[in-house]
Amino acid sequence: SLGTATPVPSLPPAVTPLPSFPPSLSPAPSFTPLPSPILSVSPSPTPVGTDELKLQGGYMFVAETLTLSRLREIFHPQEVLVRTAEGEPLAQGRLATGMTAALDSEYCLVVRGDCDGSGKVDGQDVRRGQEILLLGKGSVAEAFFLAADVDEDGAVTTKDLLWIAGHFT
Repeated sequence: SLGTATPVPSLPPAVTPLPSFPPSLSPAPSFTPLPSPILSVSPSPTPVGTDELKLQGGYMFVAETLTLSRLREIFHPQEVLVRTAEGEPLAQGRLATGMTAALDSEYCLVVRGDCDGSGKVDGQDVRRGQEILLLGKGSVAEAFFLAADVDEDGAVTTKDLLWIAGHFT
């Protein structure tokens, strides 16, 4: 029949895109730092980029596994002279809390958890850490206090002693 028109589909109205704005940094986003599993003394930069050691002030914080030969590799070609706590030159072997290392200046070595200066973390360190906890910071040389303060909160606490005890068991 001629009188009936077939409906013609209509086109949707044109979609107008929303205007795009550059992202705003106002107010500035805040970033809360997450606790780091890597031990560090303070947020100041470390001149040596390795997990095995960190220079901080007059201290060289070294991993328990770091040996004299590896230390020399890290600083090569610069000469490194390491002396025991008694002042004798170290010829080879394990580094320990209380030793000194001479580079451009002299650093006192700190091995986290090595509270007795043996270079390894063991039961003696738990006992020495307990003494430091009970007697306080002034009871030992600063390097041994820093070695016992594993979490670097400025105090030797039971948390530090638990880390030391769990480190070797």
